[in-house]
Amino acid sequence: ASKLLFSSFSLCVLLAALYYGRNSRISLPFELTESLQRCPTSSLSSSFALSLLRQAFPSSESFVLSPFSLGTALAIIHDGAGGNSQSELTKLFLEGCTASDVTSHYSSLARSLAKSGNANVSFTSANRLYVADSIFLKEDFIDHISNNYNVEADKINVNEKDESAKKINNFVEKETDGKMTNIINTQQITDDLAAILVNAVYFEGAWEYQFCESSTDSGIFHGVRGDIRLPFMALVEEELLVNMENDFGTALVLPYKGNEFKFFILMTKETSEFEKMRNDLTGEKINRILYYARPTFARIYVPRIQIKSNLDGVEVLKRLGVHTVFSDEADLSKLTDNSRVVMSKIFHGATIETNEMETKAAANFFSKLTSDPLT
Repeated sequence: ASKLLFSSFSLCVLLAALYYGRNSRISLPFELTESLQRCPTSSLSSSFALSLLRQAFPSSESFVLSPFSLGTALAIIHDGAGGNSQSELTKLFLEGCTASDVTSHYSSLARSLAKSGNANVSFTSANRLYVADSIFLKEDFIDHISNNYNVEADKINVNEKDESAKKINNFVEKETDGKMTNIINTQQITDDLAAILVNAVYFEGAWEYQFCESSTDSGIFHGVRGDIRLPFMALVEEELLVNMENDFGTALVLPYKGNEFKFFILMTKETSEFEKMRNDLTGEKINRILYYARPTFARIYVPRIQIKSNLDGVEVLKRLGVHTVFSDEADLSKLTDNSRVVMSKIFHGATIETNEMETKAAANFFSKLTSDPLT
């Protein structure tokens, strides 16, 4: 295998994501799978993530989001919706998919990830639906979200605002190992509150090939905002999966111990090409890049990452074509018999930190449902 040098001078743009898979290679060639599927579910999560990234990514700063946190939580809302409310959410995930495709994909993904991890990798995801005392969920919906997403429903009293906010915040803080705190304030516990759906995700994984801490040195990162000086971690002469023959630049896969989770880096040839990559990249193209990655002896220098971001989900989803569920025409009839329930707020927060030994990442999501339409 040839040698590859990722230097501080050639590293222009870093697009990183955690992805999950028990095998180091996709099992079948792209052409034999996706072309035969009406809804290519193997690229559903990544396609959804890229749609969010295109709409949410601020041009002036680094940005992180968790498509698993957002996708799972929105799939739960999707399954409680009907009519145009559901069809707009279905289309949000991937053109050509049906409502049952979305449910099947995210429920199976949630179950698979719940069984993942090892002594060196920890992954936890928890969902909780907090329901106002005056709102009654349909029993079929309670059973559905429990069986498919392991969601627990819990009652809160909107008149006890401090206690209700504390209850929700304690849940998120515990499930994210303290990385996410105080996501709900008492102002969110309003008299018209119907329910709050909360999702919390935490990941901690040790690198399969750990970086040499004594070799970490300051270097220049060539980003879309210009050159900045960052600490670069060094990894020398390890056989890694690399793809240098694609339309976007160089792809690199860094495995975590156990090889279930991997860190995917896509580096453009030039800083000016980042916008084109963001616009042209699709879930199917990511699958193709990963499939054709080949073992290569690599010497790499990668910057440490420490990013924390927040996202106003309502505005992003509206830009992606989701409107009805936020309006007085909202249909959440599979969730409750109360016809005046609408989705009024979506918040998503995420953080990721890498060092020579490991990666730590956490995310949270909350969606507020109210019993009156937005004004």
